[in-house]
Amino acid sequence: MSSRQSQSGFSLIEILIVIMILGILMSLGIVNYIRSVRAAEVRDAAALVTSQLRQARAKAQKDSVDMKMSWNAAGQYALAPASETATMRDLPKGVRLRCKTTCEGSSVTFGAPFGELRSATGTVFEVVSPHTGIRSYEVRLVGVTGKAMTVPVNP
Repeated sequence: MSSRQSQSGFSLIEILIVIMILGILMSLGIVNYIRSVRAAEVRDAAALVTSQLRQARAKAQKDSVDMKMSWNAAGQYALAPASETATMRDLPKGVRLRCKTTCEGSSVTFGAPFGELRSATGTVFEVVSPHTGIRSYEVRLVGVTGKAMTVPVNP
């Protein structure tokens, strides 16, 4: 006569199902994390460009020197006094800068001593991610005043 004892615990199937569910949940979390990191990279790049434009305007006012921002089709930009040749720079993490409005001549100049734009209208740039589905941001130079601001673009 054999006596059967009741065994408690989990079967192999139950453990595999729990591991599979955890794997699915973790993969969803990782995808959302990567997406938020990429969105932050674009937001930070737009903030960087806006900050540098504000600094260039302030330098034109403070030092009474014309400051020029130029850009190219590859998404690079440069800021320097208008009398100097500027070195083109890339934005971090492959983010690119594109001109949307008032793009003739590929440059804008903040005139001394008031830091106003030399062109009669403002300029709008778009900061875009190299990855699809990530929200872009506009960097706007407003009217003649040349004040810079960042605005998210609705997807």
